[in-house]
Amino acid sequence: MIDTHAHIYSEEFDEDRDEVILRAKEKGIDYQLEVMGGRTGTNADSIQNVAEGVKMGLLSIPLRNMHTAVELVDLHDIECTARLMAEYILQRGCRNA
Repeated sequence: MIDTHAHIYSEEFDEDRDEVILRAKEKGIDYQLEVMGGRTGTNADSIQNVAEGVKMGLLSIPLRNMHTAVELVDLHDIECTARLMAEYILQRGCRNA
């Protein structure tokens, strides 16, 4: 899940957001966009507000019943999230070299 909270929906993040989506499509990685209307409940909330602000995006894994004995997650979602993160890092590393 590509979490569009953390202000990644702003114009200044268009290239990064589009790059993540393009990478998913090119590599056949399933994804979905999640728009958060408030806090994410993750460290991303604090990190984006440090000093003058830190460019922040968040990949999250859909799940049910978080922090309970019956928490459920689909292994395919975990694998897709890991693949998407790896592909994005590999591409950014090549571009910034």
